[in-house]
Amino acid sequence: MTGISAPATEGKRRLSQLTADRIVHDILSSHLKPDTLFGLERELIQRYDVSRATLREAIRQVERHGAAHMRRGGGGGLMVADTAEGAAVRTLTTYLEFSDITLAEQFDARIALEGLAARLAAERATEEAVADFRARVQRIKNETDFRRAANLHFDLRVAIANAAGNPALALFITALYRLATDLRPILTGSIDDEAAYLSDQYDHKHTLVEGIISGDAGAAQEIMRAERAYLHGRPVLAPYLGSAICDLVLEAGERLIVSDRGPADAKLGIMTALKLRRDIAAMGWPVGRNLGPERDLYAKYRVSRSVMREAIMLLELHRIVAVRRGKLGGIEVGRPDASYSLETAAYFLRYVRPSENRLREIGQELAVDAAQNLARHATKSDIAALQEHARSIADARDVELNAAFARLKHDILALAGNRAESLVAGVITAYLEQLGGTPIAPGSHARARQLYLGLIDALVKGDAPLAARRVRWIWAAIG
Repeated sequence: MTGISAPATEGKRRLSQLTADRIVHDILSSHLKPDTLFGLERELIQRYDVSRATLREAIRQVERHGAAHMRRGGGGGLMVADTAEGAAVRTLTTYLEFSDITLAEQFDARIALEGLAARLAAERATEEAVADFRARVQRIKNETDFRRAANLHFDLRVAIANAAGNPALALFITALYRLATDLRPILTGSIDDEAAYLSDQYDHKHTLVEGIISGDAGAAQEIMRAERAYLHGRPVLAPYLGSAICDLVLEAGERLIVSDRGPADAKLGIMTALKLRRDIAAMGWPVGRNLGPERDLYAKYRVSRSVMREAIMLLELHRIVAVRRGKLGGIEVGRPDASYSLETAAYFLRYVRPSENRLREIGQELAVDAAQNLARHATKSDIAALQEHARSIADARDVELNAAFARLKHDILALAGNRAESLVAGVITAYLEQLGGTPIAPGSHARARQLYLGLIDALVKGDAPLAARRVRWIWAAIG
């Protein structure tokens, strides 16, 4: 695994975890297509020189990553589940599905990133991309089925992101937008509402595409940003904007179960995991409490053993539960932690190989958006926290500045109140840290200190345009 940093774990890494990291690395490095056989169990035991028990535990970890899955029976073996891009999207989408991030936060983060994609596409789109945009808009105009039209809209969004020449941007937009498919049962209204929505969305996409084609980057970005007001103003969405995504995914899945499509469409593993999460939250989140052995849980939730295992695997991914082995073992309530998801997504991102400059484009856009929002809505406690940061930066020694700046950037995102944007920014930060970070150049410490203190001053004064300007200065000068 030379040159690749695997996701960190607590304490000494077990052999099964190290083996899982090697398998994931080999799968992603091989660029095998999904559903390709990676190896039979006996072959993998020899290849990685481990016991059957160690390999099976490692494969469980690999399945948790989403990079591969074990197919039983004839023609079985460890099968490639997804590409590096798909695995990263899966990690982020799953994190969102189990988070209490609100629907409004998800919408706003997606619009911020899609605004950036529209601006960059206006600057970088090829003639072939332009022709493709117009053809896609025409297909949207001609489509009357809501589900198929929604898929066409999604495909156009991804095409615009791809035309922006930033593969990481397309990946993040896909992760944020994929939730829309799961939530359709509750986010769509009557047939009349759907028809009006399709008409409005066609008009918006037509205007957006023509703005991109004109090459007016600023106008294209503003056209995309205008969708935020539209989404927040839709009556059918209003009751859900403040709801946690984990609750909405569960509600949508339950509606599918009672629909004529049946339970197969409800993703029972995710559904069961969400029910477990809901019940843990209702208990007051008692970290360390043993919920009992696995067999008791699949009896309680009336699901098969395989479905319960899938549910537990998903919850383990986010540290919501931990599996304890032995006589006193069972499923134990954990302490939710986003760091594993951030590091795992960043790990998969290594194989997508985005350039540092492309990631910095995204990071700057999120930093600008967060700074503007914080400047507009800062509370007295927010201002007090910013002033404390100013004192810390002013008093810090040069060797301490990088850490002080990192804390400030983290807190600006947190105080701005959009945890979906913080998630994307966290993946970018984790990725750049895996590459070694961006140290302050020798002789630049005084300038860097001045720039950050200037940003804090603009935030405290509530000057959103000046805050945005100073964020851009910082990213241009330091990053």
